[in-house]
Amino acid sequence: MFKFLQQPYPLATAGSKVITPLVFGVFIALFLYIFRPFGLGELEPGRLLRAAAGFGLVTFGVIFLEIWISPLLMPAYFREASWTVGREIFVTITDVFLIGLGNLVFSAWYLHTSFTVSSVIWFQVVTLIVGVLPVCMWTMYTQLKLQKKYAAEASRLDAQVQERKHPETPAPTPDAPVKTTVQLMAEQGGDGLQLTPEQLLYIAAADNYIKVYHLEKGIVRQTMLRSSLKRAATGLEGYPQFFRCHRTFLVNLDHVTEVSGNAQGYKLQLAHTGDWVPVSRSLHQEIRERL
Repeated sequence: MFKFLQQPYPLATAGSKVITPLVFGVFIALFLYIFRPFGLGELEPGRLLRAAAGFGLVTFGVIFLEIWISPLLMPAYFREASWTVGREIFVTITDVFLIGLGNLVFSAWYLHTSFTVSSVIWFQVVTLIVGVLPVCMWTMYTQLKLQKKYAAEASRLDAQVQERKHPETPAPTPDAPVKTTVQLMAEQGGDGLQLTPEQLLYIAAADNYIKVYHLEKGIVRQTMLRSSLKRAATGLEGYPQFFRCHRTFLVNLDHVTEVSGNAQGYKLQLAHTGDWVPVSRSLHQEIRERL
């Protein structure tokens, strides 16, 4: 079980950061209005509707703030590279705890319920029953489903990569091409970097800099340039082998040696370094076409 909790899990995308709080808020409101548990059935219809809407709004607000504010306060913790099933469940339990407190405050204000230690425990138990178990089960189910899906797709992609590396019919030997070079410019008049396309392995964003991994006489070098990944990608637009596969990575597809997949999506292994680079889930279709 502990090993499963350490399995990779995808962070919420920009779209789901809006949809998820809305879905849960509406679900809670409808659930409470339709089934009327915990004594809500004693309320007259108009008051019941407002109470259900209020509890739904509390749920929406807590999840919305957690999804948007927490990554800003703790960016190192909310990194997809280190996000796991266990962290997802922990954050979910935290959400449920805060939703329980929010519901207690709302109930005390709108329904005039008592605000005591026993009422706090009661609200937390109720919220736990309604929220934690289903969400944890859903998290585990989602991880297993995505793991199976992306691993299978990555296996097919990897077969294409291996076939490209070792074609059954060797390509005819072309005339020796003229060596072309690419220029990676630095900002504020700094020294740039001039390489042949074959030398450039991949580029990683690093705050206001980029880390350029390249070959120099067969040895992997890392060069820091004061520039942005967007600027580097713009300068390489004329070369189809270069692909910005992630918000923080740009790779040379000619140097991809292996493709793997887990619940977070695809990962590309680069030649010479052995480094694994993630692929944004929104770019899966494009990477399948380009590989």
